Amino acid sequence: MDNELMHRNTFICAHYDVEDRLIGFEKRVYGAVEMAHAYSYHASGQLRSACISMLDEDPVVLDF
Repeated sequence: MDNELMHRNTFICAHYDVEDRLIGFEKRVYGAVEMAHAYSYHASGQLRSACISMLDEDPVVLDF
C-alpha cells in the first residue's frame, strides 16, 4: 500500500435528527471536507433525497 495513504488523517462525522435518522455525514481528510452526503426524508420516514458532494465536483442529487 502507498505509504502516503497509510498515514492520512481521515475521519467520518455523522449527523442525526431528533428521530435518530442519519441526515448527513462528512468525510474529512486533514480537517477538510473531501466528501459529504445530505439526506432528507418524507413525513412517513422514507428517504426522499440524497445530495452527494465530492471535492471539486458538482453535487449529485438523487430523488426517491
